[in-house]
Amino acid sequence: MKVKKFYAPPLEENSYILYSENPKTGFIIDPGSKPDKILDFINDNHLSIKAILNTHGHFDHTVFNQYLSDKLDLPILLDEQDIIYTQRIKDFTYLFNRKIILPKEFIKYTDRLHLNSEEIQIIKTPGHTPGGYSYYIPSQSMIFTGDTLFKGAFGRYDLPKGNFEDLKISIKKLFELPDNTIVYSGHGAETTIGQEKKTNYILNFF
Repeated sequence: MKVKKFYAPPLEENSYILYSENPKTGFIIDPGSKPDKILDFINDNHLSIKAILNTHGHFDHTVFNQYLSDKLDLPILLDEQDIIYTQRIKDFTYLFNRKIILPKEFIKYTDRLHLNSEEIQIIKTPGHTPGGYSYYIPSQSMIFTGDTLFKGAFGRYDLPKGNFEDLKISIKKLFELPDNTIVYSGHGAETTIGQEKKTNYILNFF
């Protein structure tokens, strides 16, 4: 299983393709950046994408949901509690001169996902938003945490519907994962659970 990362200023948002080479299939995670480069990578590598996965509903992670959904005929997976953010996407995206394509459909998911034979566990991680999720692949020792956990830091909780107590509980839950788990976050560089358990700023609040 491999990860392709796409980075986009001005908010330094990370988008990802999680994929397998045999057979060639995968998921798009948080498409807030470089949709044409995402499409080029998918086409160049002959990937069959199963769905778009969102870690949460903020516009910088969802703005190209519908664009890629229409291009590839994909379902969009987002927790229903975060639909409130996508409904207000126009209120924010005009500030960054981004093309506005509003999502039309969302799927509430409660079951585990699979990429070929590999299980993807969906971990509820609210706090940054009420409907936040992280995607954990135990067999690959990796997790996509969105804006819950960053290298050395954590997501904001002072935005609408954010909750610091929920965020702390979510991060404590993530810290129960094996230390060698690679963290792919919504902004910034990769890290590991073990590193964050030693150095993350959230430790000042536990």
